[in-house]
Amino acid sequence: MASENPESSLRECKEKSLEALSVSVEEGGVTRKVPALSSYFASNRQMTCFITPPKPNDDGAFVLGAKDSWLSKTNIFKENMQWLLTLPHHRFWSQIIYGKDSWDSVITFLQEAYPYYILDSLPQDPDIKQMYFQIYFLVFRIIKRATTRKESEAHWIGAKKFGSLLYNYTIVSFPILLDVCVVYGESFKDEVHNIINKVFKAQPMYKEDLNNLVQPIKTIFQSLEDLFPERSCVPGELTKLSDRRVPGLDMPMSKIQDVILYLLDVSASLSTFINFYPDAANILHQHKFELNISTLYDDVIPSVTNVVKNQCFNDDKMSTYFNLMLKINHTRYFLITLFHQCLEPILNSILLKSSDARDPDLTRLCNNFIDTLSNSFIHSIFITDYNNKFAIESDFEMISQICPELDHEKLNFLKHSLLKTCAAPHSTVPPAEAMPSTSQSTQPVKTDAYANNSPKPKDNQLAVLIEEVKDILPQLGDGFIERCLVYYKYSSADVINAILEDSLPPSLQSLDRELPYIPPELENEIQKEAVPTVNILDFNAFNEKPPGEEMTGYRKKRDDNKSFKDLIDDKSFREEFRNRFSELGIIETLVDIYDDEYDDMYDGEVDVQEVGELDRKFVTPRVLEQRAERSSSESDDEEVEEDENQRRTTYLNFVENPEDVRARYEQRRASKTLKHPHPPRNVAGDSKDTDVLRSRNNKTVHKSSYANHNRKKGAKNKRAHGLLPS
Repeated sequence: MASENPESSLRECKEKSLEALSVSVEEGGVTRKVPALSSYFASNRQMTCFITPPKPNDDGAFVLGAKDSWLSKTNIFKENMQWLLTLPHHRFWSQIIYGKDSWDSVITFLQEAYPYYILDSLPQDPDIKQMYFQIYFLVFRIIKRATTRKESEAHWIGAKKFGSLLYNYTIVSFPILLDVCVVYGESFKDEVHNIINKVFKAQPMYKEDLNNLVQPIKTIFQSLEDLFPERSCVPGELTKLSDRRVPGLDMPMSKIQDVILYLLDVSASLSTFINFYPDAANILHQHKFELNISTLYDDVIPSVTNVVKNQCFNDDKMSTYFNLMLKINHTRYFLITLFHQCLEPILNSILLKSSDARDPDLTRLCNNFIDTLSNSFIHSIFITDYNNKFAIESDFEMISQICPELDHEKLNFLKHSLLKTCAAPHSTVPPAEAMPSTSQSTQPVKTDAYANNSPKPKDNQLAVLIEEVKDILPQLGDGFIERCLVYYKYSSADVINAILEDSLPPSLQSLDRELPYIPPELENEIQKEAVPTVNILDFNAFNEKPPGEEMTGYRKKRDDNKSFKDLIDDKSFREEFRNRFSELGIIETLVDIYDDEYDDMYDGEVDVQEVGELDRKFVTPRVLEQRAERSSSESDDEEVEEDENQRRTTYLNFVENPEDVRARYEQRRASKTLKHPHPPRNVAGDSKDTDVLRSRNNKTVHKSSYANHNRKKGAKNKRAHGLLPS
């Protein structure tokens, strides 16, 4: 049996680090030195894994033997953790590095433990809670010891060797760091912050691993989006009727729960890790991780919410519905916070450089911030929820004041787009302002921005509060919710609590729960046009007015209550719009355009015949008239032609003969031509008129002033150059 010499070992520990230390060991009467960090000091103790506590049935009781079995197995695990803590420094490190399943046993608790955001899922049995939290503290002490380089003056590890041990033997990895953050980050904030800083300081390789980890996380986000390829229909958005299907409606409830828990775990782990290590936000921003967050939020969150509503919103599964909706709201909170954490380093850098407005780095940072936000503006649901948590407009105002060289047209366009996006209806509501509670509450966390005696919100803000309540109680009408919000000073959480606990005041209990919402302007108009109530005392015999007038007024009021057929047949509204339409020129007056002095009212009537007169006058057929014309003499022909000419002129042709028109046109043209006949000879200067002679004489007298007297000389020059024949 081997034995150690503790005194000699202690003297050497003060001078040497663990990797350079040798321990004197006596074995079989022979003393030899063994490296302090070696498999020689690793025990073969059987290590167990941590098991998740059993869940009770609906009646609160456990399956027979499940609780006792878990307590006995967990007690063995607790003893193993206590044994690890009691080991000396060199044996502890030798055990977790060379011991079989020693460190893996510790990691199983991190993998199976309850993160702080679902700690309410831990069974509330006193024995189980006591055992769980005992192991909870033991494992944290082991992790804290494993990430400590120097325990004391006598027990320490060299800086280079310490980083090598953590990285090469997988004492610490990124999944382990993420689990430590979500399991212990809420209870031991300072200690977890120190652990992470020590790890990154001891081994810079972890930064490279974080940079390489971003792409797998993007792949995880894409795999979650692929589960819902068909995006759900958003109110106010134009979609085909064939596309109005709820994605994932046929997905089993167990898979839906796994997807929601997976979403919550990924988003919460990343957000919590950045809280303890802010440099990770810069790495995520370099990979444009913000766009992946907004895409996942806009595509998956509405689809998951609709699936939960369709499958769980009934009396049998109402508890499951509240539980899943709570986790969905937590996921939304962490995703929005993660997006802001990625942008926060840019905002901090802008504030640090705000003293020098002409710094080119300041303009670059401002443009980077604006571009990152503008790329996510296509995801309207995410931008609306993010703006309710972190006011984007205030960030824009701050940047515009700090950096005057910014493109203000682009900034104004983004502000206008933000207002338009936030004013439109969406399928989700903004998450909470603060971290969701981990207590056993069945209500999703909501924003009570208008509690505490705040003024009445605007229409779009009131719509957001109404949607918050309808997200939990969709069967209620908007008008009923609005009345409740007014009573509870616009606190959506108080309204939900009062409705679920059935503690509404009598004034609200008497209202119809499906009451629709009527805008204030429309409500005032309805009240003005409403029919006043009729009191039977109006017909009192002591009334000073005559009963006839009262009865007339009463009947006139009763006439307003028409039947549906009378209401449809009533066209009195036309007179109200006639003046308006006449101004716009829409209605045409039904007036006969043909206005003639001649009155043809009685032209169609037949004269009254006298007694003995034939019903129809005898008219000679045209064929017989032609035969008569051929057989008559020349004298008779002339008389007939005169009669026909007179008869033709008595009526007006419907279409005039074209030959007559052309003949009349030629005659008119010839008459105009005869008035100004052309001269027989159109020769210039040959006339003997007085005007021509006067003009000719004038030219002769003044010829010397403008005539060309060099014609002979010019002709001579042209002949000399061969331009004219000689």
